[in-house]
Amino acid sequence: MWLVGIIVCFGWIFSLCLHEFSHAIVAYWGGDTAVKKKGYLTFNPLKYTDPGYSLVLPVLFLLMGGIGLPGGAVYINNHKLRNRWWQSAVSAAGPSANILIALLLAIPFWIFLDANTTSIYRLTEDSFLFSGLAFLLYLQVFAAVLNLLPIPGLDGYGIIEPWLSKPMQTQLNAFRKYSTLAIVILFWFVPWFSSFTFRVVRTIIDNFLNIPGDLVSVGSAAFRHPINQAIAISILIIIGWGLNSPENRWIQKGKSLIEKKQYPAAIELFDRAIKVNPDGEESWWQKGYCLWQIDRQAEAIECYQKVIAINEDNERAWLSVGILFFSLERYPDAISSLKKALELDSNNIDGYYYLGVSQQKNKAFELADETFDIALSISPKAENILNAKGALLYELKDYLTAIVTYQKLVDLEPKNATAWYDLACCHALEHNVDRAISCLQKAIELEPDALKQHARTDTDFTSLREESAFKQLFS
Repeated sequence: MWLVGIIVCFGWIFSLCLHEFSHAIVAYWGGDTAVKKKGYLTFNPLKYTDPGYSLVLPVLFLLMGGIGLPGGAVYINNHKLRNRWWQSAVSAAGPSANILIALLLAIPFWIFLDANTTSIYRLTEDSFLFSGLAFLLYLQVFAAVLNLLPIPGLDGYGIIEPWLSKPMQTQLNAFRKYSTLAIVILFWFVPWFSSFTFRVVRTIIDNFLNIPGDLVSVGSAAFRHPINQAIAISILIIIGWGLNSPENRWIQKGKSLIEKKQYPAAIELFDRAIKVNPDGEESWWQKGYCLWQIDRQAEAIECYQKVIAINEDNERAWLSVGILFFSLERYPDAISSLKKALELDSNNIDGYYYLGVSQQKNKAFELADETFDIALSISPKAENILNAKGALLYELKDYLTAIVTYQKLVDLEPKNATAWYDLACCHALEHNVDRAISCLQKAIELEPDALKQHARTDTDFTSLREESAFKQLFS
């Protein structure tokens, strides 16, 4: 009986490692050589970006209902890959690994079972061995089928993502973090979905791999035995102990203090983690964040630069350095860092925002306009980009185009008083009196105290001063 638990648990963990390794090795072949430096070209599960998500969560799903939840915690820099075909290949590598394992596990059955044998009676002496292998094979097929679903966050979506338009990618990627929740909801609350998935898996096992369904059922039942459940729980405890290194303990305690906004105390804990592992990317990152929150920007920049020295492909660190340089009004340095961040992640709207504004502050107006246009081609409804582009056009005195931009912004965000006010300014400067007063009235209705006083002295409204409708706004 216990043999089933050993086979399934250790076999499943091995398959999860191979799944992640397959992503990494294909990415390495495709141009993202940084995966080697990050330690992904190994079967050591503690090297994953998030071992808990890749190992602990899938094992928990096994305990809950025998569901082969695929792991997924290897960070791949898609912008380093040579083309879209390689991006799709990297995503397909994970499910392919599960399929390969399923085929290898099927070989003993093809050898020892006659083609016409559908019972397990002749395997009495080895029934637990074969039933454990059959259930493990079932989990591999299940993981492959599930992971090939075109849901953001799963490999099935990753295969088609490179071929979608940039705006569509941006919209769909917003749901990436909810993929696990979506799977749970679909299996537990959408009966036809779970029924269809199980039917597809059984069809593959019965008709393509010719594995007796009886053996899968026996293996599944045996795995739910208390002995095997205890084995799985013990493995979870061992994994948890492996993850609980001194460095990780200090990091987790530091993160708890961040939630309480106790940043100086958190910095002390991250320093302890750094003392344990001076090249700990996460420790330096968290310390930089804490320093940023207490307005120690120069020190925060040093921490993020240390992160970059450890991993030059960390686009979050490049972005943070760029924003910090921007806050210190070091615009050339900000531009350089933000360009690097966008090389690594060309869909980062915040990166485009700060790059465009930095270029504007640096008097590179044409480049700033191009940057905002690129961002809007990716995300046409990005409100911060529309606002920044409107401000740029206003500074360039291109009021007609600014009006079009601000109108898009108020259509998206009708309660944005500042956008209505800026739209009113542009209309006034274009001598469109009625429209200017109408927009200003809307702005004052939304924020009467602040905007009334400002509008009284704003030189943009000089041409409106004698208009009775303008005077009524302040009565």
